[in-house]
Amino acid sequence: MAPKFDYTRTFKTTRRRTLTLAEATGRHKMVADALDKMPQSAPAMMEHVWEAITGSMPAKRSPVHDAVDTSCPTEYAMILHRTESVPAAFAFSVACKVLSGVSSLDDVAIRDAMASVWQAFETRRQQANNIREGFGCDNSASWHTLRDIEQDPNSAKLSRKMQEIADLAGKMFDTLQHMRTKVPTDDPHKVVGATVGGKVERLLPSELGRLDGPTSDMQTMRILQDQAQVRKMAGEATKARGPMVLLLDESSSMHEEQYAGRGRNTWSKACAIALTRLAWSEDRAVRVVHFAEACVSQDIAKDDTRALFEMARSFLSGGTAFGYGLECAYREVGDLAAEGNEGADIVCVTDGEEYHSSFQEHADVRAHLNRTLDKMDDDEVKLWTVGIGKQHAADFPLRKRAESWVFAHDHDLASHDRTAVIVGGLADAAKANDPTTLN
Repeated sequence: MAPKFDYTRTFKTTRRRTLTLAEATGRHKMVADALDKMPQSAPAMMEHVWEAITGSMPAKRSPVHDAVDTSCPTEYAMILHRTESVPAAFAFSVACKVLSGVSSLDDVAIRDAMASVWQAFETRRQQANNIREGFGCDNSASWHTLRDIEQDPNSAKLSRKMQEIADLAGKMFDTLQHMRTKVPTDDPHKVVGATVGGKVERLLPSELGRLDGPTSDMQTMRILQDQAQVRKMAGEATKARGPMVLLLDESSSMHEEQYAGRGRNTWSKACAIALTRLAWSEDRAVRVVHFAEACVSQDIAKDDTRALFEMARSFLSGGTAFGYGLECAYREVGDLAAEGNEGADIVCVTDGEEYHSSFQEHADVRAHLNRTLDKMDDDEVKLWTVGIGKQHAADFPLRKRAESWVFAHDHDLASHDRTAVIVGGLADAAKANDPTTLN
């Protein structure tokens, strides 16, 4: 009789070692902060809590081990039992708060208290999943992002904003994935008729039959000369597009304090994230230019989700230097071409609101903007503009001279039930950014 295989023992011996509580205290600030607020008599108890949460319990278990272990939902085990686990650090920090007044001898009270820990953990897990789906990152990166947000002085506000951005970006990306341009190919997807050719695998049965007969030599010659009857095949392939430069308006008018929910900047960043992820999926280079009174250029390397988070959190504020911003984006197109990434186009997301102290200043800004657009025309660099907020005059250069102008009003941005309208507009903009219509 074959010996019984011990799967449990194999899993335990091959899994990487989890951190001890002392190691976790040095690695995770949230763990150290939570322990600092615990009573002096608590460390021994919390050592057992950490071991139970991370699944690294000793052979001799205490009532604390059992109470915490039995309270934990089974589906959380794979998330918690990881080396350097941020989810485990979060669960432990919450446990420190709810167990600060509970005796280590009262296992029933520990189990009851841990119920609120797992409720908080589920909320955080859903937030992490939302970040993961919106930004296209892995589970580890999403938990790390939430941890980093908590260290921000305005963590509650920032967390809410990032959740809004992620939620909208995920919906936009799902729509954009279906907007990939398809071009006809002769890939063998389906038979659409008959034609002449020489591919043996596509020969009609009648042509194959002639290879086994008195006219086989003649039939071979017909095949070699591409004169045999073959199946006519058809299919579609995804059309690759060029690099993308995203020009994001981060002036003061893009600030969204007056909106309850998804305001101008939230929608702008969600748009940029969705377009970046689409470009990544097609191996296209991406540059982002943040502009207000100043400009900051950012290279977003493929699958660099940390750079994507930094882009989402950026907000320059101040006035709106349209001409300078577009000029910076135009230079990025040239830099990409110098690196071998030719054919980049610019997608500008702006509310288009301008403020000038005098008529002359207004004229100078418009002149600068039009000069840059003239240079772009000379180099066949296309501009696609997404307008958000308020409608813009027909003579606004970023509207008048754009290949495509897509607009969404403020009331569309602030309303959660109008997301489909906004996504539809962005999908139209993505269609326009396509070499089958551009070049």
